[in-house]
Amino acid sequence: IADVGHFIVPYSALDFAAGSRATSVYMVQRVVPMLPRLLCEELCSLNPGVDRLAFSIEWELNEKGEVVSEWAGRSIIRSRAKLAYPM
Repeated sequence: IADVGHFIVPYSALDFAAGSRATSVYMVQRVVPMLPRLLCEELCSLNPGVDRLAFSIEWELNEKGEVVSEWAGRSIIRSRAKLAYPM
């Protein structure tokens, strides 16, 4: 989940507009985004082949589903594909 707060100045017009929407709304044929499309579709999206700075948490599980090791730290994510919900 992207931290869009990095791109929004507190108490700005964009901050108040996003706060009044609270979330993006997903409908069958369209999306009403919480933020401008530049932010939600470009800067804050995991687009294929684009590096994104992230904070990741990794767990290694055994056959019983028990955590045997864990790691948390800064990372870079590069998505390989853009997925969509089937219509």
